[in-house]
Amino acid sequence: MPILLYDRIYFTMLRAIPKSFTYGEACIVAQGFTARLIQLTPVAKALNVAVNLFVDEKDAGAIALTPVYLLVGCSLPLWLHPSPCDLTNSSGLQMLTLSAGVLSIGVGDTAASVAGYYIGKHKWHAGTSKSVEGTIASVLLQALAVGVLYHIGVIHLTVSRAAYAGIAIIVNALVESRTDQIDNLVLPLVTYLILVCSS
Repeated sequence: MPILLYDRIYFTMLRAIPKSFTYGEACIVAQGFTARLIQLTPVAKALNVAVNLFVDEKDAGAIALTPVYLLVGCSLPLWLHPSPCDLTNSSGLQMLTLSAGVLSIGVGDTAASVAGYYIGKHKWHAGTSKSVEGTIASVLLQALAVGVLYHIGVIHLTVSRAAYAGIAIIVNALVESRTDQIDNLVLPLVTYLILVCSS
């Protein structure tokens, strides 16, 4: 439930803040990573502790890109969508489309990872750690998140829009199950592109 609250607060803020704010977030993160890289004395220790929480086996060396990919992936739909902060709604604001990053990574990828780790017994193929159970959990939790967002009035669904959302969720989960590299950039893009087709 905290992700839904975050999602609601984040997009409410975006309606009132110019689009350049998300670019500003990226600049702040870039400055933080630079301070960590050069080991800037007052903040380097705290930044190292914070970054180490998000580092995985794909990160090697001084620069950890997984947290950057996570931020970019969650923000990518906001950057790609025309006028996401349009107060007059002239671009046809679609909260589900704008939520593609949080839905695909924050809900789907996380559900697949946690479920695959704890209950994953059937691997997709011998050379991967991705499990069928993780993929099923990803689909179910993303569908649940869309349902909750619909019922609390954050998103509006028609039958065709719900069908596109279902297709986006299933394709997203299948792409995640076959991706061994950084999927934090691919998953939001795939989900966003499918949801944009429903607009």
